[in-house]
Amino acid sequence: MTFNVNARVLLELGGELISSDAIALYELIKNAKDARSKNVIIKVNIAITRSGFDSAKYFIKHGGSSVDAKKLKSRLGDKYFSPQAERKLVDKFWDEIDGKMKNEALVYLDDFYCNYSYIQIEDSGHGMSLEDLELKFLTIGTSNRLKEKINASDGHIILGEKGIGRLSTMRLGKRLQVTSSRSGDSNWSNLYLDWSKLEGDLESKIDDFIAQPVEGQKKISSDISGTVLTISNLIEDWSLEKLTLIAQRDIAKLKNPMDRLAKRLGVEIFYNDREIKNYVSFDRTYLDQRHGYFEVELQYKDGVSNDGEEGFPEIRLEGSVEFRPPEHLAIPGEPVHRETVSLGLEELTSRLADGGAKLRNAGAAGGSERFVGIRSLGPFKATGYWFNRQRYKLEGDKAEYPEFKDWMDRWAGGLLLYRDGYRVYPYATPDDDWLELDKKALSGRAYKLNRSQIVGYVDITSHNNRCLQDQTNRQGLRDTPEKRALVRCLQYVIWGELGGLVKKYEERTVKIAQTEFSEVDKTVKQKTKDARKTLNALAQTVPADKQHEIMQIKQYCDEVEAAWAKAKTALKKSEEQHDVYLHLASVGLMLEFVVHEMTRTAKVTLDNIISIRAQSNSPAIESLFHQLKSLEKRLRILDPVSTPGRQTKSNVNVRHVIENILETHNSQFSRHKIKVEFIASKESSGFEAMLVEGFLYHIFENLITNSVYWLDHHRAFLSEELNIQDFEAKISVELLVHERRILFSDNGMGISPSIKSKIFTPLFTMKPNGLGRGMGLYIANRLSEESGMKLRLAPADQDGQFRTFEIDFS
Repeated sequence: MTFNVNARVLLELGGELISSDAIALYELIKNAKDARSKNVIIKVNIAITRSGFDSAKYFIKHGGSSVDAKKLKSRLGDKYFSPQAERKLVDKFWDEIDGKMKNEALVYLDDFYCNYSYIQIEDSGHGMSLEDLELKFLTIGTSNRLKEKINASDGHIILGEKGIGRLSTMRLGKRLQVTSSRSGDSNWSNLYLDWSKLEGDLESKIDDFIAQPVEGQKKISSDISGTVLTISNLIEDWSLEKLTLIAQRDIAKLKNPMDRLAKRLGVEIFYNDREIKNYVSFDRTYLDQRHGYFEVELQYKDGVSNDGEEGFPEIRLEGSVEFRPPEHLAIPGEPVHRETVSLGLEELTSRLADGGAKLRNAGAAGGSERFVGIRSLGPFKATGYWFNRQRYKLEGDKAEYPEFKDWMDRWAGGLLLYRDGYRVYPYATPDDDWLELDKKALSGRAYKLNRSQIVGYVDITSHNNRCLQDQTNRQGLRDTPEKRALVRCLQYVIWGELGGLVKKYEERTVKIAQTEFSEVDKTVKQKTKDARKTLNALAQTVPADKQHEIMQIKQYCDEVEAAWAKAKTALKKSEEQHDVYLHLASVGLMLEFVVHEMTRTAKVTLDNIISIRAQSNSPAIESLFHQLKSLEKRLRILDPVSTPGRQTKSNVNVRHVIENILETHNSQFSRHKIKVEFIASKESSGFEAMLVEGFLYHIFENLITNSVYWLDHHRAFLSEELNIQDFEAKISVELLVHERRILFSDNGMGISPSIKSKIFTPLFTMKPNGLGRGMGLYIANRLSEESGMKLRLAPADQDGQFRTFEIDFS
């Protein structure tokens, strides 16, 4: 048995799948470029619009037996004729339809519409012979373009590969005439197709749709080659305004206008013989006024194994981000703050993973979901410019702002995507938010890294990014692990790197405001004191009849002082609320850790109860006891942490706290196969410090939680990527009594130098979306500061990675 195909499948592949007229034109331009045409000419000739054709048809059908042109014209008017149409052609229509019988008039109307309202795409490519039209053009899903792409050796870029691009003509019109010829042919070859025949019988088979190429006129010269597509019986209205919008909004961006090295597209567009500009120059002068910038590249470098043989390629995300802070926040002499982006494969497999993806695949073929997509994604480059519109309006020349706004409206919208220098739709169109930048911005505050403020692009290639393939409907890339890895990588750069840099300055703004508040308070107090002193001196020298004026000034000073006291109370309350929020966030994270354990323990308990039913003397009873005991200890830790009123400093036995925390995690360490080493001398039993006990619990809970995650990830990475199965995970806690320090370390992959300065920044995380919020270390650092401790990274190990945190009580 074989498949039976109904003819209407062609309609589904053509007119139904192409989402817009702009996409249809783009597909036909790509076909011309694949045929190696240096130039493409698009002509839209409109005498009567589609709406006018339908209206005239309706009035003729429901009118008298013959057409009264005067009456029909009074109903239609001139609005249905293109303003750019030749007047004599419009007059000819009215003259010739007048007096015709109904059926004859309908035939004339149909012929007039198809002959004088059409779209023509002309190229000078290699063209098609009579045989090509039959064997290639009329064969849906031909493989010749794909073969050309695979075997291309001269650097020519092939844009199409599915063999269905020609069907996009159905989106534009119901009739198609193909006129084509190869160099050396003496005649043109013609093919006529009427797609409307596919709409009639829903059950008709593809074999019933007859299409026969025929030999056409003799060519002026046999050297001429190329193809002309004439599309008529147009489906939509076409106006000068519509074509201009498509030309300048869509076709102008088919080739990357931001790339200085990119060649011009080579497309000429005409509406009723009037040329429309489709190249819009990209004014780069605004780029110097950007507030943020990033440039990154995912690199794949040849790797060498330990035995000198060719190994896996080394994969790294390299680049930089920069932020130009407001002048009052900038470091003197450094108007722009730049930071390096440098992540290796192990970091990427965590940061770009789906939060729900398993670390290990339990031996199943194909590897863990976490490690799928990055190796096969392939190299790409991304460049982006961020403009804070509100800040630009405040800092810039107000007279120039309208021009800047027009520029932003034209070019902003997120990151455009280009493959081999040609645009992939619909990314960064007005309705598209493929990186979910607006969704993220709406949930944030202060600076908005939304797509309306970002101008930029991503470069991929068909050769290096074979797994990034278009959907059949040309509405973006197929949803694959590689596409998801690309999206998460770009989100990380924008939110994690650029957003983290901006966040640093938001924090600095708060600190500067607090410093300025203190300075203003001192000034107000001193000035008020000086004013009272001066007024008292004046009161002793002025006449009695002027004393009331002195009293009024004193009263005014009292009012100013009272107003300032009221403002200070409000500001103080706000500051206290910030401390409460910080504390609540701390408790929230602790609760999250414990709730996770409760969920896990509940599942284990259920399994154990089922086991106990089966055998009363089961070891599961002992396991259940230990599970519940561990959970009870974890819950007890919340007691000194969770009550704001108890967050006061006291003399705390540091060793006792650490031993208690480590004991509560024993079952977790055992479950994750982590060996814990606690190094402490006998004299450390008296190691005490004046601090908030709950804060110390929180700091260690965060460090342990992070270590458990990264040790698990490191073990899985070594197993899945490098086939190393004997990794032994370790955590070490060392008390240095005389130095009054604690060293906390593990033997995971460590923290790379490029992110060392970012780990205490709020919202910065290297965990997958959904697993890390980037608040744990930030809160731990703030809590340590409030308790008079210092939480920092100890010097790097020999390989340059940082694996030890230091808590300094001195």
